[in-house]
Amino acid sequence: MKGFETNGVKTKNALTGESRKKVMRKHLHVSMIETAAKDQSTEWEFPVAQEELVTSKGVASGIHAVIRGDTGQVIGSYRGQKVLPYSQLVETFETVLNDAQIPFQRQLLTTQNGGRFFGKYDLGNGLAVKEESFKSILRLQSSHDGTLTPGFGFEAERLVCLNGMMIMAEVFAMFKKHSEKLDLGFIELNVTKAIEAGQGHLTKTVKSMSEIGISDKQARNVLSNIVSKGKCAGVSPRTGFLVYHNWQTPTEDEKQLGDTLYRLYNSAMRFTRDVDKVGRFELSRRANLYLTGTFDLASRQTHAMKALLDTPSEPLEFDAVTVN
Repeated sequence: MKGFETNGVKTKNALTGESRKKVMRKHLHVSMIETAAKDQSTEWEFPVAQEELVTSKGVASGIHAVIRGDTGQVIGSYRGQKVLPYSQLVETFETVLNDAQIPFQRQLLTTQNGGRFFGKYDLGNGLAVKEESFKSILRLQSSHDGTLTPGFGFEAERLVCLNGMMIMAEVFAMFKKHSEKLDLGFIELNVTKAIEAGQGHLTKTVKSMSEIGISDKQARNVLSNIVSKGKCAGVSPRTGFLVYHNWQTPTEDEKQLGDTLYRLYNSAMRFTRDVDKVGRFELSRRANLYLTGTFDLASRQTHAMKALLDTPSEPLEFDAVTVN
């Protein structure tokens, strides 16, 4: 098992002197993820229409509003782009899978009143990596609010986790931008390649992360550095505290992984899974993509791993927090 030495240079913390002492004396309590109103719906086959917007003087703007045909809600807008109904994307995607004789089970949902679409396709084929079993997943996505381009990506789930655990999310995504000449043929060309490449990448990354040993102090450094750089992805100090809590309280299967980067990654995935379970799908998704990308890069590039292990400029005060 490889070990990493932290050779970071200590930098001045944002909290110093008496201010830092006050923070250390204040014991914080962080609650587990609270249930929220679900941000998702299983309605995705609704019709959509486009209507060009005009100025107050009646001049055509060139911008078209996307309107749900069943509710009349405006769920997005495009400039010179053609609406791609979710049903068309799903039909094309599933035709490709069926023609390739790839069996699947699907879960389809929308968020933002139908503005965004997500599909999960469980391919059910087993994949063994370091005595662990995984199943392959394809994620399909699109949107009418312009936030997601239509396309798909590969994931895998550890079968030992009853609720599933995503890994390598979207690493091999092949997305196509919205355009008037949108050609869905790219799905047919790349779906099999994505599965094969994703499975190969999964094998290498799991093995690599399993071979990187880390101490408790290094786990703290990793999480502090991840939080400081992940604010745009919704990764907050609370994320760091809850992932660290998972690291200190591993499940029985996680204990078998030892003190490794792979176990810390699993602690992070348990956090995103718990966020999803209480109805915060999009928050879970953003955090998962950021965390997966960060751990994946660190497992493959020595300089990225050392950057995570380096002494953080803004270390989280783990000892001043109790998770309840």
